[in-house]
Amino acid sequence: MADNKPRIGNHILIYLIWISVFFLIISSSFLTRSISLEGLSNSNSVRTDEGFDSFWTSIVENSGSGSELPLGYLLERWAMSTFGDGAFFEKVYSLVLFVLCGFLLVRVWRLCGNSRLTGWMPMGLWMMVPIVTRTATQNVLEMPLTFFVLMALCSLVRGYFQRRKSDKLAEDHAPASKKYLWRSFYSSALAALWMACAFLTKGFVGCY
Repeated sequence: MADNKPRIGNHILIYLIWISVFFLIISSSFLTRSISLEGLSNSNSVRTDEGFDSFWTSIVENSGSGSELPLGYLLERWAMSTFGDGAFFEKVYSLVLFVLCGFLLVRVWRLCGNSRLTGWMPMGLWMMVPIVTRTATQNVLEMPLTFFVLMALCSLVRGYFQRRKSDKLAEDHAPASKKYLWRSFYSSALAALWMACAFLTKGFVGCY
């Protein structure tokens, strides 16, 4: 009988197709030095140390005014000091964050019990959103914000399933139930930490 199971290599081909289409879409903006006004403003803030004199003072002053908070700038400044500055630094930095967000999106998909063979589906739908492709290389704070939110979501989903496993083991009076219960608490604490990072990047938008 013929084997009707999908081959492992098939989903890799679909991933490559989606990634190729994405890079084709962003190539015109990535290979030029043009950048959005918001991205230019963010680059200027990072390079001129604006807002870094007092981290907590900046948080208190800007958290209720709708202004950006300093964590996103600090992250980019750390990357700049670690890997060096250059003509395309902002575009590469934004693109790396975008790729990490794509991996996290697939990770959330798999944590929910879905097969890795279909992990390209959420990533592909995400890439189809026009604003996603437009901001992938424009050095806007939505990229680190999305990264922190997805990290929080990963921790929440992992904690949820660990708690369910703990409850199931507790019904059978298995001693391992406490181990999974503590793991769920740890995952919840990590989720709270990542949500705090999202808040410190773009204010209450991160909590939303």
